[in-house]
Amino acid sequence: MNFRLVCKLWRSVAPPLRWKVVDQPTRSSDQDSMWLLSLNQKDGLCTFYNPFRNLTCYMSNIDLVGCEIRYSKDGWLLVSRGPRSLFLLEPSSKQIIHLPERTDDYFCDAMSFSASPSNSSAWVIFGIACLNSYRVRISYLRAGDDNWTSMTMDNEVPFIVFSRPVYFREKFCVAGLRGDVGAFGFLEDGNPYWVIHQIGLLYSPRISSALSQYLVQRDQDVLYSVIMTRDHNVRVYELDFGDNGVKLVKEVKNWLLFISETSSVAVRDMDVNLDDALFFPSFSKSNDYVYYSLEAAAFKVLKDNSTDIRQQKELLNRVWIRCELRN
Repeated sequence: MNFRLVCKLWRSVAPPLRWKVVDQPTRSSDQDSMWLLSLNQKDGLCTFYNPFRNLTCYMSNIDLVGCEIRYSKDGWLLVSRGPRSLFLLEPSSKQIIHLPERTDDYFCDAMSFSASPSNSSAWVIFGIACLNSYRVRISYLRAGDDNWTSMTMDNEVPFIVFSRPVYFREKFCVAGLRGDVGAFGFLEDGNPYWVIHQIGLLYSPRISSALSQYLVQRDQDVLYSVIMTRDHNVRVYELDFGDNGVKLVKEVKNWLLFISETSSVAVRDMDVNLDDALFFPSFSKSNDYVYYSLEAAAFKVLKDNSTDIRQQKELLNRVWIRCELRN
């Protein structure tokens, strides 16, 4: 591709760099920037799917061969290759920020970062793993650091990591198996701290059969806990650490929540004509996209002409990413 740009003789043999577009949206809007990204680790092929337009795009990136997407935020991906190598990637422009290698295996159950390099010069990457129910191993890298910092910290109550971390109010929050939320941040003097907000007993109904749990930040002041039970019911709670409050949410007006194993995004005022909706990477057995309706308390099919949502399948290791794809 580089030769094609600088050498006229190569232009006839090197194909132009373009998106492969299965369908073309009729107009550009906020809903066109939400994509479900999946990665083929063998060849680096990225598949972007827009559920609102049933639009699929493909992009090949050899830098992603053998890689795993660990987290997505603000249009950037945190990507790992092997146990020690990590980098940040902006997929539409293929911009890469290489990170210092770990001197030991990163051994993290969950990772995230505070903000994209495009939005902040003081971003932080955070990873956490459970050594046992009373100890966690935390690793972090701040922008400008030459090396990772790792430490073992004690839990004042039993705590098992049960969600991806979310950066909320200048700290990384991660949900535990019993509903408590651990928070990692930095004091004014720069020293790190780890505290557990003991709110697990405040959930109503109580958390007893959770299949998965996700934290979703909405604006700067609202943090949701989304819980899927083993019978595939979904509940949304608003968390308040100041008053140790947990409130069941029955509607999320003007907001849509996009949730996967490695990302969580709240988007406001999207012109999609849907009721309160939560978008998991979920499809019916006929490959129609399904979403969860808070109003109906059930999964629905996005296509009007399809009603079969039995045996829904959820795609794991997929990320929701908000970016503009350019032909």
